[in-house]
Amino acid sequence: MKRRDFLPIAEAEPRHQESAEARQLKRIARAWGWIVGPALIGHTRPLALRRGILLMGCWNNEVIPNLRASLQDIWPQLQTRLKVGLRINLHKVDVVPCDPPEAPAPLPEAQGDPLLRVLEALRARRNRSWTPLRK
Repeated sequence: MKRRDFLPIAEAEPRHQESAEARQLKRIARAWGWIVGPALIGHTRPLALRRGILLMGCWNNEVIPNLRASLQDIWPQLQTRLKVGLRINLHKVDVVPCDPPEAPAPLPEAQGDPLLRVLEALRARRNRSWTPLRK
């Protein structure tokens, strides 16, 4: 007898499961500033992770040769941060040229949305000695 309110496990699981490497790459991307530090975060981003090799993209072509040369010295530090902090074991990192990340989309005008009107009112009332808010 087949019950209609239960699904077989094969049908219940998602069809497009995310690979372990894709999940690890997302974790690396979230912690990128901590992994590479403030000097490199403005020039680099993680692109791909395949078979234990991290592809680091750099959009400043003048920095790439120096970055590749210095990566041999700083790789043990990066590898330790990845192992201890994120529990991700990588063998190598490679620097490749890439496009800069897309700029975040500007906020829409606060015409009809009450939350955006409140945010605009807070921006107008902010203390001028504070750091400026970005639009």
